[in-house]
This record gives sequence, C-alpha cells and structure tokens, in this order.
Amino acid sequence: MSKIAKTGGAVVVAAACLVAVHFLSALYRSPQVETWQVYVGFALIAAVVIAEIVGLIAGADFLRKAALVGSLAVAAIAAAYVAAIEYGWIKYFEDTDSLLELIRRYDSYAVLIFVAVQFAQVTILPLPATLTTIAGFTVFGVGETLLYSSAAIIAGSMVAFAAGRTFGVRLAVWLCGAKSVAKYRELLKGRETLLLYAMFLLPIFPDDLLCVIAGLGSMSYRSFGVMMLITRPVGVLWTAAVYKGAVNIPANAAGIAVWAAIALVTVAVFAVLYKYGEKISEKLANVAAIVQSKLPHKPTKPRNGVLRDDQIAESISAVDASAKRLIVDVTAKQKPPEGGDV
Repeated sequence: MSKIAKTGGAVVVAAACLVAVHFLSALYRSPQVETWQVYVGFALIAAVVIAEIVGLIAGADFLRKAALVGSLAVAAIAAAYVAAIEYGWIKYFEDTDSLLELIRRYDSYAVLIFVAVQFAQVTILPLPATLTTIAGFTVFGVGETLLYSSAAIIAGSMVAFAAGRTFGVRLAVWLCGAKSVAKYRELLKGRETLLLYAMFLLPIFPDDLLCVIAGLGSMSYRSFGVMMLITRPVGVLWTAAVYKGAVNIPANAAGIAVWAAIALVTVAVFAVLYKYGEKISEKLANVAAIVQSKLPHKPTKPRNGVLRDDQIAESISAVDASAKRLIVDVTAKQKPPEGGDV
C-alpha cells in the first residue's frame, strides 16, 4: 500500500472517529438511549483506534481495513440514531407493530428501499442476505420478496462480477486478502463452472466474494448471468422454506443426524466435483458441441470487424471438440480387431 493511501486511510479513520464521538456524546445525554449502548459505541471506537495504530506500526493492512470499515459504520449508526431521536423516528423501532406502521406510512417507497438494500448488501454493505430477505418476507410476503430479492441480488452480482473483471486481482485481494483469493482461484481452476454452481447453491460459501472471483476468470457475462438466474432465486426460496417452516429440522438427536447426513452429502458432492470437475466439464462441452453441430448454425459475425472474447472462446471450443471427435473416429478405424493380425 502506498504512503498516500496509508495517509488518506488514517485521515478518514480519524475523521470518522471524531464524528462518532460527537454523536455518541449527544446520545449519552439523551434519556431515550441506554447508557450501556453508548459505552459499547465508545468501546468500538477505542478498538478501531487500536487497530489503526497496530496496523500502521505492523504494516497489517487487514487491521487498517477493519478500522476503516468499523469507524465509518459506528459513525453512520450513531448519526442515524441521533437523527431518529431528533425527528421522532425512534418510536417506530420500539416494536414490530410500530415498524410495520412506518413501512405502511411510506408504502410507496418501501419496495425501492428494500431493493436498494438487497442490491447494496451484495456490493457494498456487509449484511447477510438471509436477514434482509427475512425482513422482506415479513413486509411483502414470500412471492413479492422472491421477485424483488432475486432481481436486486442478480443485479448486484453482475455489478460485482463486472468489478472483478474491470479491477482484477487487486480488488479481490483488497476485499478478502491474498491467501483467500489464491485459495479460491486454485480451487476453481479448470472446473469453475460446475464448482461455482455448487458454491452459489450451497449456503456456506461467500457468494458476494465469489462474484468478484468469477470475474477474474474466463467466464463470459452471459454465462455468469445465466448462473445467477438459476442459483440466486434458489437461495431465496431456501430461505423462504426455512422461514415458513417447510424445512424444520428439530434440535434433537434425530435432527442432528439429519444435519450430519446433509453435511456428508454436501461434502461428498463437492469432493466429486472438485476431483472430476474438469473431466465432467470436458464431457459436457463435448456433448454441447455435438448438439450444437446438429443444429442449424449461423456463422458468428464480428462486431465492427472484431470478435469478442466470448465469441473467440466459443469458436475455439467448437473446433477443439470437433478435432477430438475426429481423432477418436480415426483411431477407432485404424485399431485392428482383437485376435487379428497386426
């Protein structure tokens, strides 16, 4: 990290901490706020300052990133709390009925706010999608939330993919560290399509980070978009099933056994895809090439005289599959019958 970036980051952290202290002091004097809540805010600011100082001395960039995000988050939350008290909004957050009353009051903007939050949690806000989706179920119901969430999350995923494609490895390393990026890139090498489908369908992987990682590979925007159209609504439906009680595994010995079986099946499927993913992808590509060769095909027309990367890759894949079939046919014809003379 350059000296200018370090200095700028330290200035932003210091300014955010000062803003947070100002608003926390105002909250301390407010009778509508518990004292322990303000103390928690001051403790977080102290932790941020310590992380920033240690990060500067030890050269630990991850600590400085955590300090930057933490200081901005505390300042924003404290400012929002003061605004809520100042304008009388705080009463709407005292219980669920009051919150629903607020949403009904601004019903015309509720959908836009929800879609914006869902989009932001994929791109800039470190919020779990499950929590925001459940909030949508409470307000809009399952059907509307499925539509709004899927649209917003797919759009946010495409933006994250485009960011990875545009800014490259530096963005991914800044978000999660060089080791994590190297681990996922090695994991996906040669088998990215199948493994990414599995990872997006399973709730144990960092979906938002995977969008950026996918942008570093050779996958086209169209292929990634199709993947999002298939996998993202499934995640929302899974959350809906849990929310509605359709998936209700009890917390007893039988339930633990069910979760263990699900975990084993998941690990087994993932292990098979990891070990044989490259071969499976190759087989599927060959099948797709055969099917494509049987269909009427229009020659790819270059745009402005230049082929796009995905068009070049598609043409190379088709030629490669055709060459492989030709080699297999020639080998089969030249191979002598068993028991015959060579």
